[in-house]
Amino acid sequence: MARVCRLDAVLKSYEPIAIALSGGTDSSVLLASARRHGVRAIAISVDTGLAPPGELAAARELADRLGVPHVTIPLDMLDIPAVRENRPDRCYVCKRAMMEAIVAEAGRRGCRTVVDGTHADDRPATRPGMRALRELGIRSPFAECGMGKVDIEALAADLGVGVRPPSACLATRIPHR
Repeated sequence: MARVCRLDAVLKSYEPIAIALSGGTDSSVLLASARRHGVRAIAISVDTGLAPPGELAAARELADRLGVPHVTIPLDMLDIPAVRENRPDRCYVCKRAMMEAIVAEAGRRGCRTVVDGTHADDRPATRPGMRALRELGIRSPFAECGMGKVDIEALAADLGVGVRPPSACLATRIPHR
């Protein structure tokens, strides 16, 4: 419970916030937690065309249910050479492009900080996009509070947020060149 209380304080310290909302469990729990604690927040999703089916719809439905403003930014990842050409750094480049779009939209909407659902169990060696988060100043409240996947799933139950099976971008199913 102490971690949840600290999460509340961390979120409040960054407000107004924009939550990078993928529709997965982690970002959904972050949004629901911010809402429960009265944190001034908006949700921003990116439609890359590469997300598994249903993730954007889940993000939209949750934001609507919670009464949080939600913006979806269309971004064709295949317009980006490193992604289209399936280069080894495609995941970093893709995450960087998505988060740049979110940061720009958040700024236009008066948000001081962009936060995401990265947690304490995520490892940079297996998540190349984490470098982009650091470079762009994206905050990861779960990681900052030492909360891992088990903590987030317990919080999901408390907040009434469904736990979705982990899913990866569809492009990760194709080995890079």
